[in-house]
Amino acid sequence: EPAESGSESTPVATGETWPDASGGYVDATSTDKETGDIAKAMESLLLAYEYATDETDRAEVLEEIIWGCDYLVKIQKDNGAYILAVKPEDWWVQDSLHRNVRFLDGADLACRVAAALAGGGKTLEDIDPERSATYRASAEKAWAYYEENPTNFINPQAYPTSWIGNAGSIMSAAASLYALTGEQKYADY
Repeated sequence: EPAESGSESTPVATGETWPDASGGYVDATSTDKETGDIAKAMESLLLAYEYATDETDRAEVLEEIIWGCDYLVKIQKDNGAYILAVKPEDWWVQDSLHRNVRFLDGADLACRVAAALAGGGKTLEDIDPERSATYRASAEKAWAYYEENPTNFINPQAYPTSWIGNAGSIMSAAASLYALTGEQKYADY
């Protein structure tokens, strides 16, 4: 059964069926993986990486950025949107791997993730050009989803979340994509 109106939910045992939702981060107080929260964490880690002065710290933060951004790329849907969340299906069973994947498209979520991936792509341009290109492609696909669905925002009353998608998510995606690509269409937004 869908968890809330307007979503599709599929029980998944991690690694057994699409999507492979391994990796990424869980919330501090549960085993939920909220895509918007992971993207928000990646943006914070990108700032930490930029301002860290100790090379060991920078290397460790970069590992975390890659871990999170690789996960975000992995959970992108064919249409450019991202799965909303991976939540325990049987939350009452300790350490259960059974998950409920929530497929609820949102242009605001796509932009939130695009900003994080574009930032990751920019950071990795000279360090890992292949991974940078992967992040760029995913971020551009997310932006294309937003352009095709500019009013499809996730309803916070139907799906409460700790991040709120809004114009800030869109502006952050446009700015981050412009920094990565240099394409005028992002600067014009």
